[in-house]
Amino acid sequence: SVSRDLETVILKALEKEPSSRYASAREFAEELQRVLTGEAIIARRPSSLEGFVRQVRRHPSLSLAFGALAIVAGFAGAFAWQWRAQKAHVDQLNRERDDIEKRRQQAAERRAKAEPKVESARALLDKASSLYLLPDFSAEELEVVAREAKSLLDEAVELDAEWPEAWLLRARAHEILRDSDGVLRDLDAAVNLSPSGALFFERGRQRLLRSIRLTRA
Repeated sequence: SVSRDLETVILKALEKEPSSRYASAREFAEELQRVLTGEAIIARRPSSLEGFVRQVRRHPSLSLAFGALAIVAGFAGAFAWQWRAQKAHVDQLNRERDDIEKRRQQAAERRAKAEPKVESARALLDKASSLYLLPDFSAEELEVVAREAKSLLDEAVELDAEWPEAWLLRARAHEILRDSDGVLRDLDAAVNLSPSGALFFERGRQRLLRSIRLTRA
C-alpha cells in the first residue's frame, strides 16, 4: 500500500492550481527522496476547510446548494429562537395565572375560616345594640358582649386582613367600648380596602365625635 507521506507528495504534484504544486521537478524529486529516506516531508495535506473550499471551486453547483442550505438553516434558527421566546412567554403567563389562582384559593380559604367568627361577632354586636333599648340595661354586660365580639373580630382580621366588613365591625365594637382611637384605626383600614362614600362619612363622624370628647376632657 502507498504510504501516507507518498500519497501526500503525489496529491501535491497533481494539484489543479499551479501555485499549489511543486515549483520545479527538482523540488518534487527532493520531496520523493525524503519519502525514500524516511525524512519529514514538506508537503502537508489540506485541512478539511481547505478541502471543502476546493470542492466548491471545482463544482460551482455545490456553492449554490450550500448557500441554499445556509439560508434554510438561518430561517430554521430564527424560527427556533422565536418559538423558544414564545414558549417562554406562554410559560411565564401560565406561571402567573397559576400564582393568581393559588392566591385566590388561599384568600378563599382564609375568608372561609374568618366568616364564622365575623358572623358570631355580628350577632353579639346586634345583641349589644338591643341592650341599649332595655330600660335597665347593664353597662357591664354590654362591655362583656362587646369584648367578646372584639375578640372574635381580632381573630377574623388576623385570618383575613383584606375583608373590610371585619374591620368595620371591629370599629363598631371599639365604639361600644369607647375606644375612639380603635374606631378610627379600624375605619381607616376599612376605607382603604373599600373606599365607599358611606365609610368616608362614618369615619368623618367618628373623628368629629373624638374631637368633641377630647375638647370636653
